[in-house]
Amino acid sequence: MDRRKKKKSRAPRSDKGASTPPFKEAEATRRLSERIECTPLAGLTAAHLMEKEVRSSPADASAYGGNFGSIPIVDGRGSLIGIVSEFDLLEAVISGMDLKNLRAKEVMKHPFSAFEKANAASVLRFLQKNHLIHVPVTDGEGKVIGIVARRDLLNACIEGEEDSTER
Repeated sequence: MDRRKKKKSRAPRSDKGASTPPFKEAEATRRLSERIECTPLAGLTAAHLMEKEVRSSPADASAYGGNFGSIPIVDGRGSLIGIVSEFDLLEAVISGMDLKNLRAKEVMKHPFSAFEKANAASVLRFLQKNHLIHVPVTDGEGKVIGIVARRDLLNACIEGEEDSTER
């Protein structure tokens, strides 16, 4: 008689590609919002933080538009359909693509965006969680109306702190 214990079979676990359950994500954003209520970001939305003069590009345009970190790709109505970042362009170069003849639609990624009324805490959390530097801001119709960068959040913190020390 075999006295060895039979090992229970377990399904393999993989954290690759695992995402935070929505309730945990919502809880993390709520906690961050509570902390931000005591900072210069309190009460600010994406519309307050965004750069309003944002350059966008159609999908058939050149992927490389010069001095930008990322550029929203829009359809004929101005609705966000993609985004091209410097990271995407460097990946294209590594892959051997000709940057001079590269079209945005060949390298654009599915776009992330922030709604104009999103609070600063959710924008901050979104940028950090997704390792983004910029996020386009859209209105209720999905049209690009601005872009928020990490530095916009940081500048708002610094400006708010300076305002409070001057009082």
